[in-house]
Amino acid sequence: MAQDINQMSNRTNELILSINYSIENFEELDEILSSLKDVKLIVIMNAPQWMVSIKKKKWENHIVINSGHMPTALLKQKTILLSKRGDKYIKFTEVLEYLNYLKNNL
Repeated sequence: MAQDINQMSNRTNELILSINYSIENFEELDEILSSLKDVKLIVIMNAPQWMVSIKKKKWENHIVINSGHMPTALLKQKTILLSKRGDKYIKFTEVLEYLNYLKNNL
């Protein structure tokens, strides 16, 4: 699975977002992802399959993956954004702020 994500990140904007649907600010994140059209993210979502299926349709500009197939180490935090820089990933913990920045500046 990690190799699949690496291949996908090479074809996209190289941003990977891991989220849990139970976070406090999920609605705000949902709105941002729905409106973020100029940036393509890989979204790894920890949620029931039915919700992942709904979000795949709603967030059609992004690649949405069910977290059920992911290593649990990636999901220890409820929300995390990774940005690929060369062979390394940079971790962002202020996800909403960063996505709002992208939304307003692209």
